[in-house]
Amino acid sequence: MMVDPWGTYNMYMYTNGLCESIADYIDLSLWTNYYYPKERALKYPVKRIFFKRSEYMKQGYPRNLIRLCEYYSGYFALIRELQQNKYDLVHIQWLLHYKSDIRFLTKIKKLCPKIVYTAHNVLPHRSGEKSCRDLKKIYSIVDAVLVHGEGVKEEFASQFADYIHKVEVQRHGPFTDQDLTYDTRTIEKKVLDKLQHYERVSIYFGNIFFNKGVDRLLRIWLEVFKNNRKHLLIIAGKKSGPYKELEELERDIIACDNILYIDHFIENNLLNFLVSQSQIVLLPYRHASMSGVIFTAAEFNKPVLSTKTGAIREYLLDGENSFLTENRDDHFSRALQHISENVSKETLALMGLKLHKHIRQNFSWEEIGKKLVDTVYNNTLL
Repeated sequence: MMVDPWGTYNMYMYTNGLCESIADYIDLSLWTNYYYPKERALKYPVKRIFFKRSEYMKQGYPRNLIRLCEYYSGYFALIRELQQNKYDLVHIQWLLHYKSDIRFLTKIKKLCPKIVYTAHNVLPHRSGEKSCRDLKKIYSIVDAVLVHGEGVKEEFASQFADYIHKVEVQRHGPFTDQDLTYDTRTIEKKVLDKLQHYERVSIYFGNIFFNKGVDRLLRIWLEVFKNNRKHLLIIAGKKSGPYKELEELERDIIACDNILYIDHFIENNLLNFLVSQSQIVLLPYRHASMSGVIFTAAEFNKPVLSTKTGAIREYLLDGENSFLTENRDDHFSRALQHISENVSKETLALMGLKLHKHIRQNFSWEEIGKKLVDTVYNNTLL
């Protein structure tokens, strides 16, 4: 049983790639979000049980309350299934409410001999070390913990040394289902006009909060590239919670001609257009274990400039298909200036093609799935 309560957006592409690969070797069922895509025939049955009402509700207390109730309801249905039918292993992709998850995992452990958990992030982006006590309980229950790189494994060891013997590296695979299409007829004219005025376009996209380093990037841009008639920066994504370091800059951001600042959820058509029109994807992260943005960039044939954080450096070749820099403001600033002044659009385009090829050749889901089954699922020591 594979469990992925989120199961939408980039989470869908990851989960589908993994499930498609392991379904060749085991009997699999996926328990996931109500809106997990239905447009293609899958090798495995899909139970869409999580977040039917709350997934597209407006943010706020009512949504949070309904979402928590739906999360409980989904796990109650999952546990009933385990009570009625025998499963050899439950693999959980995301735990979304740790204190409740501890109770659910305890119950699942009584019904199924093995639990595998994928720790996409060693510590949650927002709650960070406040979650350590709950995570220790979770790691004491599960039989194996999967992380996406050696760098993440090292980070795990520094936080949860008592459970490092449970950790296995399972690589992240490509977003082979990435939608690359867009229709400019539905995009605002002011956005279309904005992009036509600049020779070079750099983009940050994704959730916006402190660990993502968006304020760092914008501060650099305002200091070095402000109102530069050649270079445009796009910031596209939804701000998650209070972010005072960014909010302090917003007046200057709005006044800066060469920043396109879209601080809300971006639907796929607009995002695909913005990424396709950019020459490079920027990841100014302060902390991240891994990033699905790399795989979206690879599908669009765009190189990446990223800080060396988590396992990201294990997926990029510095100077060949992307750029890596130390996790400091001055280092990121110098790297961005160097690329802007010395690396041509043609070179960036070639690097993007190399990134696409590198990800597809070195992180195939077929190999990832087979290794997972052989070394973790079939490991009798779990």
